Amino acid sequence: MVSGKKCRCESCKLSVNVVGTPPPTVCPYCRTILEQSDLEFPIAEPYPAPTEEEVRGRIKSLYHQPHKGNVILLAVIAVTMLASAVFLQLRNAENYGSSRFIEKII
Repeated sequence: MVSGKKCRCESCKLSVNVVGTPPPTVCPYCRTILEQSDLEFPIAEPYPAPTEEEVRGRIKSLYHQPHKGNVILLAVIAVTMLASAVFLQLRNAENYGSSRFIEKII
């Protein structure tokens, strides 16, 4: 059992439960004296800690790595698309090399 004080302000209807520190004497809002009464309540049961196997199982079900083949395939596709886009941009700039705007840039 944990013991403490229950402080209540009748005008504000404020109720404060205090454990382990000195209780306030006046209401922080209306500055009237608080009524104090003893308070006792049971301590909560401790929550059982999960075992290491449970933690590993939860992490494995939540987070999984993709297959290395899929990652490599995705990287190859991304690099190929980027290289082709750069190649087409350069080829396009060469075709319009006679333009005055392109000549100023190049």
